[in-house]
Amino acid sequence: MPLSCKLSSIACLLSLSLSASTLAYAGSSAPKAPITLSNIESVKALDNQHWLVSSEAQGLNLINQQQQAIAQVKGKFEQIDARTWQTDQGRISVVAAVNKAQNALDLYRFHWQSQTFSLLSRQKISQAGLDGVCLKHNTSENALYAFLIKADMPVEQRWVLDTATLAPQQKVIRELPISHGITSCAVDDNQQAIYIAEALVGIWQFSTHAEAEPDRQPLSLLQPFGRLSQEIEQISVLDDGSVLVSQTGTKQAVRVKTQHKLVSGLPAIEHITLNSAEVEALDGIWQQDTLQLGYYGEDIGLQLIQQTSQAQTPAKLRQFAVVPALVETTPVAKLGDAADDPAIWFNPKQPQKSLVLGTDKQAGLGVYDLQGQELQFIASGRINNVDLVDSFTLNGQDVALASASQRDHNSIALYAIDKRSQQVTELDQVPTNLPEVYGLCMAQYQQQTYVLINDKDGRYQQYAISQDSTGLQGQLVREFKLADQPEGCDVNQATGELFVGVEDMGIWVTHIDPQRAMPLRSVFQLTDKSLAAKWLKDDIEGLAVYQNGDNSYLVVSSQGNDSYALFKASQPYSYLGSFRVTANLYQGIDGASETDGLDVSSANFGGEFSQGMLVVQDGRNVMPVQPQNFKYVAFSSILKQLGLPAKAP
Repeated sequence: MPLSCKLSSIACLLSLSLSASTLAYAGSSAPKAPITLSNIESVKALDNQHWLVSSEAQGLNLINQQQQAIAQVKGKFEQIDARTWQTDQGRISVVAAVNKAQNALDLYRFHWQSQTFSLLSRQKISQAGLDGVCLKHNTSENALYAFLIKADMPVEQRWVLDTATLAPQQKVIRELPISHGITSCAVDDNQQAIYIAEALVGIWQFSTHAEAEPDRQPLSLLQPFGRLSQEIEQISVLDDGSVLVSQTGTKQAVRVKTQHKLVSGLPAIEHITLNSAEVEALDGIWQQDTLQLGYYGEDIGLQLIQQTSQAQTPAKLRQFAVVPALVETTPVAKLGDAADDPAIWFNPKQPQKSLVLGTDKQAGLGVYDLQGQELQFIASGRINNVDLVDSFTLNGQDVALASASQRDHNSIALYAIDKRSQQVTELDQVPTNLPEVYGLCMAQYQQQTYVLINDKDGRYQQYAISQDSTGLQGQLVREFKLADQPEGCDVNQATGELFVGVEDMGIWVTHIDPQRAMPLRSVFQLTDKSLAAKWLKDDIEGLAVYQNGDNSYLVVSSQGNDSYALFKASQPYSYLGSFRVTANLYQGIDGASETDGLDVSSANFGGEFSQGMLVVQDGRNVMPVQPQNFKYVAFSSILKQLGLPAKAP
């Protein structure tokens, strides 16, 4: 049995069964005589010499520039798309085709050596008619995604192929909120953009990043709102990133130059003369400054021509390092903005019984194990941020002490973690005089336990926590103010440096010791010209320090672009790189996005977490869509991806 069958037995058995019993292939080492194709539904340039053509009457065909037949799959096919990539074993080409007779998505591999097609998988669509498909190849994940256009239903993104093993997959990732009047879609892999044509409205752009906000932006609209003049039939993305558009009732195609903006902010367009006013299929590929076009009209048949033009220079998209989520927690109880901030408690005697605390800012505090299962839920009300210290003497017993910003009472809620039973108990609340508490962090310095809590107006208050005969006490020892709304903060325990974030401005540093308080100094600002400012996008949310002596790192949530940044946690606070948390597709765990709070630990939890772990809040929990939760990431994968040294044993 092939390796791909071992990895995905059900899908592979389906593929083998279909390949053996239902498909006819035609192919030979030498091209045949020119073929006349009719009822063409879609044309796709596979390279400068080969074209894919789908037909309701003559199936899926591969032809050359002279329209000579190379290979064929019999059937009734409509829209198609394809991706080609190189491996150590040679060139791999995979074709996705709408099988109209079966109302299915067919995936075929074209074998360049034998000049034949083979079926990889057939995924039947039961909810609605399948009208179109476009592909996205994510090389960093070894994943091929299909975007499915289904009649009067949202566009669906699904994982369809492991491109490393060619094992077929069938996993729904998310839906895009557009459903009516869609005629075509096309993906620009380099720009991580999908373009969707709404026939009587225009072309919309979405991000293909599975964790991105599914907001649509107009690329080019019909008059009077844009420069397109006629109903949109089909679109395709050229290899320079421009979008080719066929419109009904005109002998012109439109090339939308996505990188050339006019004064109005709209992209420039170029009109390309065609020989038919009823073009139903269109694609192209560049060969230097010659655009090779393939198009079909019932009155003229299939045309393969060359057009002199000038390719645009594709924009260079920043490529984030990526690390997979290894564990996800039980979702919070309700949809909406609920999960917010985690805190990690390391159990030194039984690392496998360590805990993660996570706030549900609508209801209380969740307690999770290292497998993400919820062990406890404490209905504390609207608590926002949580943090903890590993050791505090409470009633003569050594406990871990946690605190949270309590927004119902504008107070500090305190909790004890019993180190023997791993039970979390809610204790007292320390009142503050802040009108609208928000973020919070804890630290211990010179045998004193501190809680820092902030208000939306920018004020910070620092409380020294102790216990006397009357119970837990909080003494206000310091107050300072930032220029705008803060939230995240944390302390480098080795140096006492206190890092504070301002959501739409940047990060500043001072000292945790009230007696050594110094003026706030900038670590980085979103408006400066530093490398960090190019990679981070507001809001600046969670902050946490990976404690590792001279190799301690400040981890920052860059909420505006679903990423995370690392800085050196001591002077000169160098920016070290950024990364994203992506899906663990085989485990069925989505990535993380729009993160509010995070926490990190450098402790050895064992296994994949032997170099520590990062826990982040996931603002959009998809695959499937569920209430928000928290994701666990192995810190070793972050160090590896950013080229940083591993922690010494």
